[in-house]
Amino acid sequence: MEEYLSLNRSELQIKLPDQEVRISQVICLAMMAGVIVFSVIILYMHSVMNTEDYYFNPENSISPLLAKLLIIIGLIMYSLIYIIPKFLFNPEGIKNRLSGYVVTNQGDPQTDSISKLIYLHRTYMLIQIAVLEFVALFGLVILFLSIQEGVIYANSDYWLLLTPLVIMILFIIKNFPTKQKMAEQIENNILNPLRTITK
Repeated sequence: MEEYLSLNRSELQIKLPDQEVRISQVICLAMMAGVIVFSVIILYMHSVMNTEDYYFNPENSISPLLAKLLIIIGLIMYSLIYIIPKFLFNPEGIKNRLSGYVVTNQGDPQTDSISKLIYLHRTYMLIQIAVLEFVALFGLVILFLSIQEGVIYANSDYWLLLTPLVIMILFIIKNFPTKQKMAEQIENNILNPLRTITK
């Protein structure tokens, strides 16, 4: 564990391979692109719909119920963004993962410390983005239904269903993996907790 404990942020930044940083960046952009494309399709669909063809019947609509459900699910999922990593990346868990057997995407064992840290950082990042993506997609599906059912033409508040998408995009922009950002996150989320059990 000494090899990890002796690393500092500036050393990490120098040792992080450009290729690995680019892979993390592509993953972030790909996950964000999916929900953005879906939202563009929904906006286009709304723009070509003839509002006169729609009459909102509350008794036949499931959108209002799903919109309320989204608020509950959103609160739960957003809290999981902080709970899951703290549970999976507690100091003992980090120690076990770094001292354990880790394989690359090609199935080869990872032996150097930087590769293992990148693997843990990417796992941490994917958990957070996947949770945000789930809420964003759920919101977009409800928005899609609200257009199909004509609810949105009776109540423009349904555009607030785009909020989870905005939250996801802002989160990715704020945490977009650059060498500097990755080194900072590895130090804060992996190395600092690891240091607490060696004091």
